[in-house]
Amino acid sequence: MTARRRSQIIPPRRAIPPTAAALATERDRALAIAQAERERLRDMVMQSSASIAVLRGPTHVLELVNLAYQRIINGRQVVGKTVRQALPALEGQGFFEQLDSVYATGQPFVGTEIPMQIDPLGDGTLETVYLNSVYQATRDPWGAIDGIVAQGVDVTAQVRTRRRTEQLAGAAEAFARAELDLPALMDAIVRRVTEAIGDAGTLHLLRSDGQTLALEALSCPEPDEQARIRRLMRDAPLRVGEGISGRVVQTGNVVRVAELDGEAYRAALPPSSRAALEHVAIHSVLGVPLRTGGRVAGALTLWRSRRGRPYTTEDQALLQDLADRAALAVDNARLYEAERAARAAAEAALEAAREAEVAREAALRNLAQREAEAASLRELARLKDEFLGTISHELRTPLQVIYGYAELLQLRIRTSRAGPGPDVPALAGRILASAGELAGMVDSLLDFSQMERGELAIRPQDVDLVPVLHDAVAALGRQPGAERLVTQLPDALPACADPIHTAQAVTHLLVNALTYAPDSPVMLRAGPAPGPPGAVRVEVEDGGPGIPRAEQARVWERFYRGSTRLTAPERGAGLGLAVVKAVVEAQGGRVGLVSGPNGGSHFWLELPAASEPLLPGTDRP
Repeated sequence: MTARRRSQIIPPRRAIPPTAAALATERDRALAIAQAERERLRDMVMQSSASIAVLRGPTHVLELVNLAYQRIINGRQVVGKTVRQALPALEGQGFFEQLDSVYATGQPFVGTEIPMQIDPLGDGTLETVYLNSVYQATRDPWGAIDGIVAQGVDVTAQVRTRRRTEQLAGAAEAFARAELDLPALMDAIVRRVTEAIGDAGTLHLLRSDGQTLALEALSCPEPDEQARIRRLMRDAPLRVGEGISGRVVQTGNVVRVAELDGEAYRAALPPSSRAALEHVAIHSVLGVPLRTGGRVAGALTLWRSRRGRPYTTEDQALLQDLADRAALAVDNARLYEAERAARAAAEAALEAAREAEVAREAALRNLAQREAEAASLRELARLKDEFLGTISHELRTPLQVIYGYAELLQLRIRTSRAGPGPDVPALAGRILASAGELAGMVDSLLDFSQMERGELAIRPQDVDLVPVLHDAVAALGRQPGAERLVTQLPDALPACADPIHTAQAVTHLLVNALTYAPDSPVMLRAGPAPGPPGAVRVEVEDGGPGIPRAEQARVWERFYRGSTRLTAPERGAGLGLAVVKAVVEAQGGRVGLVSGPNGGSHFWLELPAASEPLLPGTDRP
C-alpha cells in the first residue's frame, strides 16, 4: 500500500501542546545560551587589542570599557560616568562634538591617526596618542538610537616611528644642503630640531679655551626676541657647568627636565644669560651633547614654553639622533673648511712664491740697472762738481785782476791833470760791467754747486727787509742800465729771512729784468703780501717783451734761458732764477711770475713775516 493510500485511511496524529514546565525549561535554556554568548562577546571585547567603549544615552555614559581602553587612561575607573566627566582633557579637541553628531544622525564616524591629548594620570599632564577610530550608533529593538560603540586602534607607536623617520630624513636632507657652510649648517640644525620637538632652541660649541661656550645658532618664534637673546648671549658666553648647555658639556650626559621652575632656573644662571631669558617662558627643557671625534664638542638644547607638554624619553631619543647627525655634519663642515683653508693657504703660498720669484728677478734687474745708473750719476756728479769748483776758482782770479786794473784806471783818470782820453771812461765802465757780470755768474755757479750738494746754508731770522733791498740796489750801481731802477719801498718791512741770500735773490731778479728789458724802467716794490697776514712780498716789474705762457713754468728750471732774442753773452747761464727759487723756498717762501700777452714781466717772491715786531732803531744782523 502506498503512503498516500495509508494517509487517506489513517488520520494524522494531533500535536500535543507543550506544558508550562517544558516552556520554562526551553526559556531557561535560551537565556543560558544568550548569557553565554554575551559573556563570550564581552570577553572578546575585553580582550580585544582595539580600545572599545560602549556609551549610552545622549550624554554618552560609559557602560563598558575594555582593557585596551583602560590602558590608554591608565586604568582609571570611568564606568558610569559621562565621557565629559571621565575625560575632561578632551574638551576643545572636537571629540565630544563628533560623538554628539553620531548620536544625533546615526551616521558613523571613521578617522585615521586622530591625535588625542589625554590626561592618563589625572594630574593635568597631557600626553598625545594617535588612534584609528570608528564611532558606530547602536539602536534599541524599536530602531531608536540608544548609544554609541567607540572603537579605536592605538597607532601611536607607528605614527611616532614614521614621523621620527621623516624628521630624521628631513633633518639629514637639510644638513646635507648646508653642510659646506658651517654657519648655515648650524642655523639649519637648530631650526630643524626646534620645528620637530621644541618651541625654541640653541646650539653652543665649546671654544678652544675649553672653559666657555659660544652661541653658534638660535631659534626663537619672535624675531625681535631672538635678536635680543643672541646679542646678550654672544656678548657674555656661558661657562662650562652653567645652565643646561653648560651642564651637558660638563657631564657629557643628557639633561631632561619635564617640568621646570622657570624663575628658579633663571635665578641660577649668570647675569648675562638671566637677562637674555628674562622674558622667555620655560616649562620643559631638554639638552643633549654633540660629540665629534669621541669628545663632547657642544650642546643642543631645546625648551618648551607651554605647560602640559613635557619632554619625554621619546623626545630625548629623537633629539639625540638628530644631535648625532648634526655632530657628524658639523664635523664634516669643519673638515671641509679646514681643507679649503689649507688649500687656499697653499695656493696663496704658491702664488706668493711665484710673485716673490718674479719680484726677485725684477729686483735683480732693477738693482743692476740702478747700480749702473747710480755709478753713472755719481761720476757725472763728481765731474760736474769738479767742473763747477774749477771754473769758479779759475774765473775768480782774472776777475780780481780785471777789477783791480779797472779801478786803477778810473782812479788815474780822475787824478790825471792832462785828463783822460775820450774813450777811457767808457772802456773802464765796460771793464767793470763785464767783471761784475762775470762775478755774478761765478756766484751763481758757486750757489748752484752748494745747492746740488745740499751745502747751501740758509739761516732765516727776524730782520728788516728794507735795508736788505737797498743793499741789493746799491750792489748794481756799476751794472749797465742801473739808472733805470725805480724803488717803491716802505720805511720798514719786518720779515723772517736770511738777509745775505735774500739780497742775492733780489739781485738776480733785478739783473734779469735789466738784461731782458733794456729799454724800460725796472720797478722794485715791497710790502705785505696780499691775502691773509703772515707774509711779505717783494716784486720786480719791467716793461720788456714778456715771456710766452708756454715758457713761464720753465723759467725757474736750471740752465733754461728761454727763447727771447738776446745775444749769447746777454742771456747768461740760466742759473739765476733757479737760484732764486731754491733760496726762497729754503726759507719757507714761494715765487711767482705774471706776464701778459702785451709784454712786461712781473716777478715776485714771498717770505714769512717776522715772528715779533722789530723795535725802532734795531740794527739788522
